[in-house]
Amino acid sequence: MVDGRSSQTPSCRGEFSRDVRQIVSRLLTRRHPNIQLVSGALGISARTLQRRLGDVGLTYVSVVAQVRADMARQMLADPAPKIGDVARAVGYSHAGHFTRAFLRWTGLTPREFRRLQRKMARDLSGPPAAPSRTAR
Repeated sequence: MVDGRSSQTPSCRGEFSRDVRQIVSRLLTRRHPNIQLVSGALGISARTLQRRLGDVGLTYVSVVAQVRADMARQMLADPAPKIGDVARAVGYSHAGHFTRAFLRWTGLTPREFRRLQRKMARDLSGPPAAPSRTAR
């Protein structure tokens, strides 16, 4: 550290937060990604993880929320999984808790998000083609 600032370059800091997100994402599919598991995977202490995230304006809780939100949006783009299944996949034991968190992250409920996704997909595909007529 020089003058109280981290000696890491901005690109190293960005890579660090990306690495944390990747580890959280992998852990989230199997269990709750607590800070000790993530810091251990990085080979640093939990306090160092918190400090390095703080250097780039992030908290561990905010990184976990971002990963959950990204995973949820990706899963909800597919109409097949039930909302409760998506909730459990991103670490929520109850769909209601997940719905409130998703609303906080996106401003939409999971149902509204899916409805908007379907509408956007229809709008992008364009209007149905009119039947062609042959001249007689």
